[in-house]
Parts: sequence; structure tokens; C-alpha cells
Amino acid sequence: MNGRRHSSPLNDYPLRAADAVVHNFGSDAEYGLTGTEVPRRLAEYGRNELRAVAPIPTGRRVLAQFQDPLVYLLLGAIIIAMVVVANAVLGFVQEARAANAVAALARMTAVTSSVLRDGEKAHSER
Repeated sequence: MNGRRHSSPLNDYPLRAADAVVHNFGSDAEYGLTGTEVPRRLAEYGRNELRAVAPIPTGRRVLAQFQDPLVYLLLGAIIIAMVVVANAVLGFVQEARAANAVAALARMTAVTSSVLRDGEKAHSER
């Protein structure tokens, strides 16, 4: 050990036995800290509490989601998918219009034929 009694950011306390951790912090597992040790540690280290951090604005949090290159890749894939869907819709609409136009032309042009029946000319419609 480096002579320090308390943890560093790169500690291995979760891997140690509880008694070893308590001893390392200069405490006693059965009795805890002494009445004189508590004010001294409060003065030296402060209260054992998490510091409040100012909240990050919502807009900044949303923009932070777009920092990852994978997000750009996914956005590109979404744009490509939208182009493919738009192309399919336009193709379907054009095909439906063309089919309707062909049907309208078929209705407008009646097919008639001149035929010979029983020796006489006749017109036949299909």
C-alpha cells in the first residue's frame, strides 16, 4: 500500500473482505467510530453525501444524443428507407393510373369486325 488510509478512484474495495475494508478506514466493525473521531473526520473530509449537480438543459441532452457516429448512420438509413418507400408509392400510383387509362381506352374503342355469315356481310362485336 502507498500509506494512504482512504480510497482512491482506482480502488479494489469491492473485491476485499469487509473486515479488511473496515480496518483500512481505521474503524471497528463492532463499535464503529469513536465519538471523538466523528467530528475530526467531518472536519477533514466533510459530510458523506453526494454533491448536487446543476441539471443539464433538455435541449442540450437531446443534442448530445446525436454525438455518436452510429446515430448518423441510422439517420442515413432512415432517409434511404423513406426514399425507397416514396419510390414504391409513386410507382404504385403511376401504375394504377396507367391501368385506368388502358381500361378507359378499351371502353372507348369497341372492337368490331366485318364477317361473312350465311353468305351475307355482317358486323360482329367482341
